[in-house]
Amino acid sequence: MLSCNNEKIETDVVKTPEPFVTLSYNVSTSSTYEPFGIDDYKKLLSSDYNNNIGLFTYVYDANGDRIDSLFSYTKTFSEVQQNFQLPKGNYTLVTIETIVNADYEYASDYWSFVNTEKLNTSEICLRDTATTYWDAIIGVSTNKINITSSLAASASPEPLGSLVQVEHTNFDKTNYTILLLVSDNSALGFKLNPSLSGDERYDWLPYNANHVWNVRGGEVNRSGLSYSRKYTLYVLEESNLTWGFAPTTFNDEGEVNNFTIYPNSYSSNGRKWNLEKGKIYYAGVYCLDKKKQIATFFGDDKTKYAEWWLKQYAANKESESRSANLTYDTNMSGASKQLIVPSPINLENKTLIQKLTKIKKGIHMQ
Repeated sequence: MLSCNNEKIETDVVKTPEPFVTLSYNVSTSSTYEPFGIDDYKKLLSSDYNNNIGLFTYVYDANGDRIDSLFSYTKTFSEVQQNFQLPKGNYTLVTIETIVNADYEYASDYWSFVNTEKLNTSEICLRDTATTYWDAIIGVSTNKINITSSLAASASPEPLGSLVQVEHTNFDKTNYTILLLVSDNSALGFKLNPSLSGDERYDWLPYNANHVWNVRGGEVNRSGLSYSRKYTLYVLEESNLTWGFAPTTFNDEGEVNNFTIYPNSYSSNGRKWNLEKGKIYYAGVYCLDKKKQIATFFGDDKTKYAEWWLKQYAANKESESRSANLTYDTNMSGASKQLIVPSPINLENKTLIQKLTKIKKGIHMQ
């Protein structure tokens, strides 16, 4: 290019920007829930207008920087299409699936997604809640896609974690007012960075030298525990943890007394269990008589759990006054077949469990 006096002028070469292409991303909403029985979650969606399935997809470029995101909500288990306009290149797409609350701006009651600007810092974090019940399930998919032209791709989020159906039996005849399911460790979050693996993908609450345990669920009632209580927990971690039941009482100052952790007396692995994602486990604790002889079970075989429960029932002295022809429902007497979240016996029950979960101190193994 020349100026008016014929002097040559240096100019920058303007490059034509890369054209954007369309990525049609089809996400399954059923794959997260099918391993646990999808009918129960269909009932959950239909029973409350505010319950929705939330799909949160984050798009990261080759440097791990988030360049786009799209959130979708639905009340049906099918396939949801998310469309992105992206320049040609290599991308990582991370999709998170969980139940959200429309009355809570379509956020999860249990989880928040933080530091999503970078793939290596993005994380699913537990909100300030005491117990994660069965409706807290999370599904995640991670796909690497090379885009050279418009194309369609699909994702099927897989469930993180597992469900644990818990049952307490025959504690109404004791003086216990607290019965907890505890573990030696507990995760506060899951890291979405796909380069991580195993335990390094979790943010852990430590199990320390003073034997402080992490409360996962339970029953608290100052007037006495119930004969039978069932609830279904969601456990995020896929890790080798120590589990146990902790029956105890309050002291005169209203604090929790020290307690004994009752181990799993059924499994050859003792109290150690490596919970696998997408599976359902059964945790039972049975008080055999007023002398507080306690039997426990933890395992993934529903039939063996039913056999164990019947064995404890037969051994219990109080069973003589009940039906001699009792048979145990392998669906946990129907209550947990629908994975119903138990209503707290009273407000105090929920508040105290939250307090125990948050403090995680003063709770020791004898």
